[in-house]
Amino acid sequence: MRRTRRRLHRTTRLLWFSLAVSIAFGLSLGSLAGADQTAGVKAWKAKDYQRAFQEFSPLAEAGDAVAQYFLGTMHLAGQHVPVNPAAAFRWWREAADQGYGPAQVQVAAAYIRGIGVAVDVGEAFHWASLAAANALAPQDAATKLRDTLAQQLQPDARRGIEARIAAWSPRRAPMPEFTGTNQTLKKRGSGFFVDDRGHVLTNYHLVDGCGTLRRSGGAGNGDLTPIATDSTRDLALLRGALDGAKPLAASSQRRADLGAPVIVVGFPIVGSNTLVTNGIVNSQVGAQGQTGFFQVSAAIQPGSSGGPVLDASGHFIGLATLGAEATSARQGGVALALAVLAAFLAENGVNLEWADRGQPLSSQEIVANGIRGAIAVECWR
Repeated sequence: MRRTRRRLHRTTRLLWFSLAVSIAFGLSLGSLAGADQTAGVKAWKAKDYQRAFQEFSPLAEAGDAVAQYFLGTMHLAGQHVPVNPAAAFRWWREAADQGYGPAQVQVAAAYIRGIGVAVDVGEAFHWASLAAANALAPQDAATKLRDTLAQQLQPDARRGIEARIAAWSPRRAPMPEFTGTNQTLKKRGSGFFVDDRGHVLTNYHLVDGCGTLRRSGGAGNGDLTPIATDSTRDLALLRGALDGAKPLAASSQRRADLGAPVIVVGFPIVGSNTLVTNGIVNSQVGAQGQTGFFQVSAAIQPGSSGGPVLDASGHFIGLATLGAEATSARQGGVALALAVLAAFLAENGVNLEWADRGQPLSSQEIVANGIRGAIAVECWR
């Protein structure tokens, strides 16, 4: 037992160190900071903790999981604020509840070491298990931590926790209401340009019941005009000025290859920053076996619904969705398949640009390509 506990403490120390390195250099977190988060990250890396705290605080209060994670780190380290393990745990737990992998690891480590919370091996196993299956987390380290913790649990207790893990789903941050021009922002998601005539593809559930549709983020702000909708396929076609945006090309592969790497680009429900997650195609059908969908290990964060799923060449192979068909995807997310998108667009007179698979691009190049074509879609009424 002592040997197992020593191994646990060694594992958590190495895990915390690897996460700190990842944050400092912007690597391996699976979520690349956008405009709002970048200001805080730059200040944090420059050790301007007062500025970082000022940048992260409103985002965290509004439900931004990345900002919550950083605030937890700052509270633990005493960066601009007094050392407060309880506050660190609270912020990590807020982010972990939303499915943010690095925070799930930190929550597991906190339960092991009693950082801001009572020691609880069962809870540590719960969060380490979620992190091990989360593409946003350092999965190898989280898997080792999970397996070590499993050795300390009785079989019945472990099975009970595993049943709770199977039923777990991320909590979505609430949608804040903003008012302007006598209307209120009711919903916010993502979309992307698909041709040089300004056609935008997004989810139907994002635009249903809206009085006015607007775009933000990416290349700028402006109004969007509905062109066609399909509630059955959960798709909507809009139109707006490109204003410097670059339409995304569709992959000529037309089918998501099992195990292929993907990157999802979208916008959170709060803020103008771009939200990026990465992973692989882990199923060529939907969460309940539906055709016309595929599953990815990349988490589909709140607000990213409607955003493009990009392949290794930076071409889109699907559309991320948080519609009803995605509710059974406990880890990762669900995307509408390219064949479904192409059929809907063809029915409405939109011709896609098809691009052959070229040399794989770096993650930074794929993200840059996605950001040029993706926009935030806002529903006002």
